[in-house]
Amino acid sequence: MASVAYTSVAANPDPTSEPYRAFAANTGQPGTLTSFGAEVGVLPRVSFEALGQVQLRGDGPGVNPGAIAGARLQLAPPSWHNVRLTASAGYLRETSSAPAGADALRPPATSSAPAGADGAWASFALAVDLQRLRLGLTTLGEHVFAAGRDGVDVMVQAGASYGLTTWLRAGAEWVGQDLEESFAGGAERGARHFVGPTAAVQLLQERLTIVAGPSLGLSKGAPNLLGRLAVAYGF
Repeated sequence: MASVAYTSVAANPDPTSEPYRAFAANTGQPGTLTSFGAEVGVLPRVSFEALGQVQLRGDGPGVNPGAIAGARLQLAPPSWHNVRLTASAGYLRETSSAPAGADALRPPATSSAPAGADGAWASFALAVDLQRLRLGLTTLGEHVFAAGRDGVDVMVQAGASYGLTTWLRAGAEWVGQDLEESFAGGAERGARHFVGPTAAVQLLQERLTIVAGPSLGLSKGAPNLLGRLAVAYGF
């Protein structure tokens, strides 16, 4: 698997916040990042995966490379044709960067891209197809082994899409980041919520998928508007 993502260098909503978001639940590091990884099946319902992320040189402030590795278990039996339920867990190395404007707040000898810490993560994902309607829910919890971090960082994604034609789907998604801070303070200074419409085009017998859509920030500290474009090809 491979991907390329771009985030505006000035997109960090809080330029003084530290520490920085972990790789596994990252919603965007400044500049252009590229990821490479692989997943291989080892048993009928078990696979191992590994993924690394690095910054393209010369684009925005320095970003340290990150990585995740783990195992994925298919919980739903094969007889559940319209339901997919998986559990995953493993190791992470943060992709970390200095937010825009942070250099002015640091001593001259301090690196603009602090090294990320190690951590552990676990995730559950559920997808249900009801004829043309598709429902999805993903939960992610992670713990970073570093001083000053939350005990567990929680991120939840939920969405629904409807097949308008054989090649076009339309829907909406919600993302909640750092939900453990919804009722109490923490390292990331509060939860952030995003919601927005999505459109997906599936071509070449659904091997090629293009997904795009805007997202609106619903909470204090969240960017007012985000945009997303993703391209995936299965082979």
